[in-house]
Amino acid sequence: TKSTTGTPIDGGSLFAYRVPSGKDGWKTKPWRRSVIATGFRVRGQLGNMINPGAPGFCYTFYPTKDGPQKKNNGALSRPLIAIA
Repeated sequence: TKSTTGTPIDGGSLFAYRVPSGKDGWKTKPWRRSVIATGFRVRGQLGNMINPGAPGFCYTFYPTKDGPQKKNNGALSRPLIAIA
């Protein structure tokens, strides 16, 4: 795997992908990748189990207790995603 600058990444990495906006944008437009963290050690796969570097769970949430907010253009705000 290479970083966004094209240099090789050594070790484990955590990436975030931006979902394209617009109707059906997620299907037709490119997703922008950002590097959150890189270079950390990931233990090898144990037997036939899932790779320990893979995320265990992901949760969607809104940063306010009121949930999604309407933007000026009428669209609802997108949730944040937590990975554990």
